[in-house]
Amino acid sequence: GEPVSVNRVVAEIVSFFKSESAVSITSEFRLGDIRHNIADLNKARALLGFQPRIDFASGVRAFLEWAEGQE
Repeated sequence: GEPVSVNRVVAEIVSFFKSESAVSITSEFRLGDIRHNIADLNKARALLGFQPRIDFASGVRAFLEWAEGQE
């Protein structure tokens, strides 16, 4: 339910890997690209009492830590 830009995703990944690689985001859209997508958690909250416990940055770090351990 939290909007996150491509720039923020890139920043989190670059930070995790302590990368100094140059990243270029052109902001050019291709036919069929989704420009905005934000999860609506209202139904999950109402029916299941779901409330996210992990913020975006922590979730990305946990995923990247897991991914590093995969073949």
